[in-house]
Amino acid sequence: MNQTTQNLLAHVVPAQPLRQWVLSLPYALRAPLAYEPGLIGVVARVFADSLLRWYGRRLAPSNGTAQGGLLTVIQRSSGDMRLNPHLHVVALDGLYVAGADGRPVFRALGRLKTDEVADVVQIAKIRVLKALERRGVVRVSAEDLEVDDAFAARDPVLAQLAAAAVAGLPPAGPAERKREPVAIATGGPPEIVGDLVVQDCGFNLHAKTHAGALDDDARARLLRYVLRPPLSQERLTVLPDHRVRLTLKRPWSDGTYALDMDALALLARLASAVPPPKQHQTIYSGVLAAAAHWRPLIIPPAPADPSPSAAPAPPPPPQSAPAPPAFTKAAKPPPSGSRCRYIGWSELLRLTFGLTVDQCPACGGRMKLRALVRDPESIERFLRHQGLWSPREGLAPARAPPYGRSVTRLAPSRQQVLFADA
Repeated sequence: MNQTTQNLLAHVVPAQPLRQWVLSLPYALRAPLAYEPGLIGVVARVFADSLLRWYGRRLAPSNGTAQGGLLTVIQRSSGDMRLNPHLHVVALDGLYVAGADGRPVFRALGRLKTDEVADVVQIAKIRVLKALERRGVVRVSAEDLEVDDAFAARDPVLAQLAAAAVAGLPPAGPAERKREPVAIATGGPPEIVGDLVVQDCGFNLHAKTHAGALDDDARARLLRYVLRPPLSQERLTVLPDHRVRLTLKRPWSDGTYALDMDALALLARLASAVPPPKQHQTIYSGVLAAAAHWRPLIIPPAPADPSPSAAPAPPPPPQSAPAPPAFTKAAKPPPSGSRCRYIGWSELLRLTFGLTVDQCPACGGRMKLRALVRDPESIERFLRHQGLWSPREGLAPARAPPYGRSVTRLAPSRQQVLFADA
C-alpha cells in the first residue's frame, strides 16, 4: 500500500487536485460480479468512460481533444468483511486541454454539486445495466430487472458461499441481520443520501473526498485509502472461547459495533476477498493510461541520473577475505534516474512514517547496510546475548469445529454484538 502510493506520487499522478468517486453496486449483482470472469472489469471500464465523458461535457463540451485521468481500484470487501465488490476511482479533478503551443494545460473542475453527482450515477446505472444485459447477466424490464442464475448453475457451491458472504448468512456470518438489502428497480428518481452522496436503485455514488493540488499529505492519504488491504489486524481480537471478534470501523445505526464469529465464518469471508486469477484490480484510464499520447507530458519528471564525479563507483570487495555463510551482502540500489517500482526499506520508512532508521543516533551520520544475518543459530545466539530471546511456543492441539445456531445479544451499553457460527 505505502510503496505503491509513493510510486504513484513520484512517477504517475501529476500534481493536480484529486477527487475520489466510490461506486457501490446492488446486492443482487455482487456475487456474479465477484466471480464471473472479467465482469467487474467491464463495469469498471464502463463507469470510467462515463465519468471521463461527464468531465468532458462539464469542462470542455466543444473540445474533442480534452482528456481526463482516472485510477480505478477494485475493492471486494466492506468494513465488516462481507463480499462487496465496489469501485474506488481517484480522478484528476479536471481536464487537460491543448494549450497554444499544443502542450496539455490543466483545467480544474471547481465546486461539485450534489445534482451533478446524481447525473453521473444515473448515467452510470443505465450504461452498466445495458452492458450486463448484453452479456446475458441481467434482463431489464420496465419495473425491475432479473439476475441470471448461470453462475449458480455452473458452480452451485461457490455461488452459495458467495451469496452467504454478500448477505452475512451462515457459514460466513450471523443469521440475523438488521439491514435488508436494497432491491433493484429500474424506475424512480435518484435519492440524495447526503452531501455529494446519491443512491439510485441500489447504485450508490460517493464523491465527497477531495485533495488539493498543493496538499501532498492529503493526496498520499487518499491513495493509501484506495490501495488499503481488505482487513486491518488491529480490528481482529481472539476471544477466550476461540471465537474471533471483528470490530467495525464505525458502529452501525442499530448499535452494532463488532462481530463475534467462529474461525470458519471468518475464513469464509476472507476467502471471498481473494479475487479470481488473471483479473486486474488496478486500472488506469484516460491520460493516465500507459498508451495515452499526453501521458509523458503530464506525469512527474524522472529523477536525474547522478553525475560520475558526484557518485563514484564503489571499490570492489577484497577477494582474500570472503564473507562467512551466515551473512549475505545487501543488494545494490537501482540508479536514481530509473523509474523503478522497488523502494528500499529504509527509504520507505522515511517516506511513510518519517523514520530515519539509517541515521546514527549518536553522531547523526548516515549508516549503511553491510550484511544481513539469516542463520537461525546466529540470530538466537545474538538475541540471547542481548537478553531478547524468547523460546518458541508449541502448537495448540487440533480441535473439532463447533456447530451451533446464530444468536443476537445485547451488550450492557445497548450496543449489539452479532455472534456467528459456521
